[in-house]
Amino acid sequence: MSRIGRGSIINISSSSALRAAGTLSSCASSKAALLHRGSVMALELAGKGIRVNTICPGNIETDMQASLADFEQVLLERTPMRRFGRPEDLDGARPLLASDAGRYMTGAVITVDGGQTLAWI
Repeated sequence: MSRIGRGSIINISSSSALRAAGTLSSCASSKAALLHRGSVMALELAGKGIRVNTICPGNIETDMQASLADFEQVLLERTPMRRFGRPEDLDGARPLLASDAGRYMTGAVITVDGGQTLAWI
């Protein structure tokens, strides 16, 4: 990317990086570190034409999410859209950040979480 003077790096973090929640310390800490790393990289690489942005998904229907079945109802009640995300729910953010449509975006954080971050208090 440096050689051609342009590029886009998209980090996938988590909405847990944006708020504190009990029993998620390892996950939340590592995702917050990734979020911060993306911000630092955005500053370092902007002059080389490389954009660095981060997507923070909420609960997405995956095998890992299925392992949280005991908490499923609580999580759904705390999600304003009253459903978990699906992998295809990221289909708007990824192409935006990867394409020229996002050519003036760097250091951005896009939250795709059905409103969880807003309601998680």
